[in-house]
Amino acid sequence: MAFDRWQEGERFGAAEIPLGDLGGARDIGVNLVELTPGRQSAPLHWHLREEEHFYVLDGRCVLRVDDTRHVMGAGDYVCFPPATRVAHCFENPYDEPCRLLAIGSRVPDEIAVYPDSRKMKLRALGMIVPLPDEGLDYWHGEPAHEALPGTAVARERERVRKAEIEAEREQQVDDELTAMKKRLGLV
Repeated sequence: MAFDRWQEGERFGAAEIPLGDLGGARDIGVNLVELTPGRQSAPLHWHLREEEHFYVLDGRCVLRVDDTRHVMGAGDYVCFPPATRVAHCFENPYDEPCRLLAIGSRVPDEIAVYPDSRKMKLRALGMIVPLPDEGLDYWHGEPAHEALPGTAVARERERVRKAEIEAEREQQVDDELTAMKKRLGLV
């Protein structure tokens, strides 16, 4: 069984065998991961709905949890329950590969947050979006100050709006007539 190797730029890279997929798993992912020397497993992230477990089989790596780093070796285990907001990734600053067993739930509507790069992965929508600096009010962008179309209130507001437009037109006509009379010396 061959590893599927991947790399992104200078920093990220690993090799994986999707054991769960090979066995027909649907709800749980099980991967044999070989973390490449000098590489990081993934961007620092945390999951809203998914739980992850990691068991080091062979070699050494560094577990980054938020801004703290912990050396891990064969036999070490760590779990990240969902919605804890504990960001994590693995780094391999060593000259030898590190093999881990990665086990986690697969949730179709998962949201993953990447604090270093200030983005979120919205799996159900198939997109990655910027993480806003602050949240929005629930009613932001909603027409809360407009009457529901077709109601008596909406019809009255439309009548008033049309009357105001008509009054403005009449005023413009009066102003133009007054200006014309002045030019002709009639006023």
